[in-house]
Amino acid sequence: MGRLLTLLTPFFLPFGLLAQQSKMTVHGRQYKGYLDRSHFVLINSHGDTVLHPDGDYYMSFAFQDFNQDGHKDILLEVSDNTPGRYELFLYSTQSRKFKEVKGFYDFAAPEPIKGTNFFYSYNKAGCADETWESYLFYIENYKPVRLGYINGEGCGIKDGIYIYQQRESKKKLIETLPLKTIEKYKDYKWGFLKSYWTKYYRKFM
Repeated sequence: MGRLLTLLTPFFLPFGLLAQQSKMTVHGRQYKGYLDRSHFVLINSHGDTVLHPDGDYYMSFAFQDFNQDGHKDILLEVSDNTPGRYELFLYSTQSRKFKEVKGFYDFAAPEPIKGTNFFYSYNKAGCADETWESYLFYIENYKPVRLGYINGEGCGIKDGIYIYQQRESKKKLIETLPLKTIEKYKDYKWGFLKSYWTKYYRKFM
């Protein structure tokens, strides 16, 4: 998935050599981001390092207004067996710093629901991607908050689409759909998820 993110393709050079660089302006301040083979650093216009995450597993990065507040944020693509894993650093207008959203890594291939403060994820969950899952969530106090969960089961045992309302770690089944429901959509299960979450996100609030 990952159509949300327009990431620059990194050049895989020997460790320590520059793989990707990009500039942005936030709140009138200029920043430059640099990525070697696996480390990311953000520098301000004075040459000061303002962000240098401990991770050494980054593949690429993007400057993007992820939470649609008018200010660009930082998405770091993580090298992982599951595609679409990211770490997110949101720009805080109060501190004028980039703050990490703890636990954001758990929400693969995140997509915004246009015109809202809500997002949904997509993650393969087995049977050669015939079983999959998606969370509806929003971000509060720099933490993701789960509201809903969809589990698509296609392994031939309990095939179906199971839709849950979620509060913290507790899930409540509220709807079951036939697995063939996704065949009605041009983009298959991804089209279904976009349509369902966009149309029904309010009932999970």
